[in-house]
Amino acid sequence: MNVGEISAQIGSYLKLSSNPKPLRLIYSSTPTWPFPETKSSSHQQQIDIGVLDSSFNPPHKAHHALATSSKPAFADEQATAIKGKEQYDAILLLFSVRNADKGLGSSKDASPAQRIEMMQLMAQELESEKSMNVAVGIVEEPLMITKSTLIHDFIKQQPSTAPIRLHWLVGFDTLERFFQVKYYPSPDYFAKACQTFFEDERTTFVCARRQMNKNTDAGRDTSSQKAEQVLLQSKEVSPWKERGSVVMIDLPTSVQDVSSTAIRRTIQKKDSKSDEDLQGKLSQMTASSIASYLVREKLYKE
Repeated sequence: MNVGEISAQIGSYLKLSSNPKPLRLIYSSTPTWPFPETKSSSHQQQIDIGVLDSSFNPPHKAHHALATSSKPAFADEQATAIKGKEQYDAILLLFSVRNADKGLGSSKDASPAQRIEMMQLMAQELESEKSMNVAVGIVEEPLMITKSTLIHDFIKQQPSTAPIRLHWLVGFDTLERFFQVKYYPSPDYFAKACQTFFEDERTTFVCARRQMNKNTDAGRDTSSQKAEQVLLQSKEVSPWKERGSVVMIDLPTSVQDVSSTAIRRTIQKKDSKSDEDLQGKLSQMTASSIASYLVREKLYKE
C-alpha cells in the first residue's frame, strides 16, 4: 500500500463516528492475523502478541530488537506449557495519530502516511528475516489502557477461539509515563484501568532498560539504575512488578543508543558527502529499506 492509499485509509478512519474508534489494520502478513492461516491443534493454544506502540518517526533498529526479543517466561505461566518462547506468535506495530503528551505531532515530522509506509517496510523485514506474523495498525486513542481494550475487541471479531495475551514492548520512558496518574481522568480511573489491564486482560509489559554507559566498566550508570529502582518500587508499579506483569530486559548494546531523534539529527547535520553516504550512515541505525526511503523522500531535512 503506497502513501496515497494509506492516506485514504487514514482519512476514512478519521471520519468514523464511533468513540472510541476501533483498531484498524493497514497491513498484515496474513488475513487471519494474529492467528496462523493453517488450522491445527496448536491453533487453540495461547497466542502471545507483542505490541510495539510508537510514533515510528522513523522506525529504527531498537524497535526491531524489541520486536524480535524472546518472550519472557512470566510468573503465572511457570506451571504451563507456554513459558518462554523464542519469539512472539504475532507482532502488532501500532501507530496512534494522537499521543498523550505530544498531541498531533510537529509539521516537520514525517506524515502519518509516511510513517505507516515505513512501518510496512519494517513489517516486511520482520517477515523475511524471522518469518514473523506482523500487522500494522492504527488507533486514535492516546492511552495505552484504552488501546489494549481496542485490540482485544478487534480480536474477538476473529473466528478463532484461541486465547490471546498482549505483551507491550516498551522503552523505560514509556513505562514510566504509563504509570503517571496525571495522564488519566482521575486516580480512581487509573486504579480500575490497571485492574482491567493487568488482572482481567492479563496484559504484561516487557520493558527495555535504559542504555548502557559505554564509558564505565559497570555498564548502566548509577542514575539509570536509581531511576529504574525508584519506578519499580513505587506504589503504582510495585504490585504489578511483584506479580510478574512487568519484566525488564536488556537490548543488545549495538542498538541501545539508537533512536528516532538520533536518525533525524544525522539527516539534519548535512555533513554527508552524498545521498549514498547519508544512506550508509542511516543504515547503521535503521533497516536498509527504511534508510533508502528516508533519503529518497528527503524526510526530516530542514
